[in-house]
Amino acid sequence: LLQKFSFTRVKLKADKNLQKTLMNIQILREIYGSDIDIQLDLDSSWDSSDALEQIPILMEEGIFQYEQPFGTDQDLRMQKLQRHNEDKLIIIADESVRRYKDAVRLIKTEACKGFNLKLSKHGGVFQSLAIYKLAHKYGMRCELGVYPGETSLLARAGILLSGLAPALHSREGAIAHELLSMDICHASLKPDAKGQVEGYQHINKLCSKVDTLRLDKY
Repeated sequence: LLQKFSFTRVKLKADKNLQKTLMNIQILREIYGSDIDIQLDLDSSWDSSDALEQIPILMEEGIFQYEQPFGTDQDLRMQKLQRHNEDKLIIIADESVRRYKDAVRLIKTEACKGFNLKLSKHGGVFQSLAIYKLAHKYGMRCELGVYPGETSLLARAGILLSGLAPALHSREGAIAHELLSMDICHASLKPDAKGQVEGYQHINKLCSKVDTLRLDKY
């Protein structure tokens, strides 16, 4: 699956076993080359001892971007990690930023350097756009993330958001045809190897009817 696409940036889910994570980093570099930009997604799996033990090893491997290292109620721990490694690490908040007021809090406490935006997490295009504009105002990085089961309907909304938020650091998604056994849309979005989707410049071409029979099935 990875070899079908010419990614320049990859988000890697961390394994509980550090050695497996390091092995997966090596696999990515064997496929895409040593310059591939890798962000490690930790899904709130770390505690302070994990961070102290693993970050020096991972930094030796060229990993400087960490998504949601701690739980959503541990802003202070995330803040300390970010401040201690201010010039080296980029911490991205995901589950910690659901609402606009969460983004305000994280910016004020300087607990991270960026946000992972998800349309279905924030409640749609306009709520996501509001957080993006706030982050952009304060020099925070924003990236468009997805959940693995997102269909072409939500991918189209993500492409719409991308057009409204040109400074997004990265964009995920639009590969429902690779991840789902069946899409709920009549026409699945199918990007080419470089991630380009034909007709994305014209919003009328992004509209796709939902197959109600498929939807009813689920």
